[in-house]
Amino acid sequence: MTLKKKAREQRDRNILPSSVDFARLEKATTIGEFDDEFIAPIYNFADRWDYYKKTSCGPTLSSITVPFYVINSLDDPFFDPACYVKATSVGSNLMSTNYPPNGGHCGFIFDEVHGDQWQTIELGRFAAHTYENQISS
Repeated sequence: MTLKKKAREQRDRNILPSSVDFARLEKATTIGEFDDEFIAPIYNFADRWDYYKKTSCGPTLSSITVPFYVINSLDDPFFDPACYVKATSVGSNLMSTNYPPNGGHCGFIFDEVHGDQWQTIELGRFAAHTYENQISS
C-alpha cells in the first residue's frame, strides 16, 4: 500500500485535519513533498524541514552516556545522505555505527547468509564487543 493510498483512506474516513491539501498531495513525487503536504500539517509542523529538525535524534546523540549502536541502511528511501551521522561528528566515543548498503527503511529482516537472524546476530555482536571492552578497561 502506498503512502498516498493510506492518506486517501484516512481522508475518506474523515479523520484528517482540513490543513491537508489533497490536490497538492496527489502531485507529490518524493518523500519530502509527501512530508510537506501530509505529515507536517497533520502534526502541526511548519514544513518538512521543521518536522525533520524537531524529530531528529541527531542533536541528542552526544548526551548519551552509555555505549550505543546506530544501524541504518544506505538505501533507506526516507533518509537523505546527510542523515548518516559519524561518531566523530557527534563527539562521542560511545557511539558505533553500521550503514550497510541494503536494507531499506524497515530492513534487516532477511540476510542471504544468516536468514532472518542478521539483526539479532549483529546486536549480539555489538553487546559482546561492548562487554569485552568494559572488562578489559
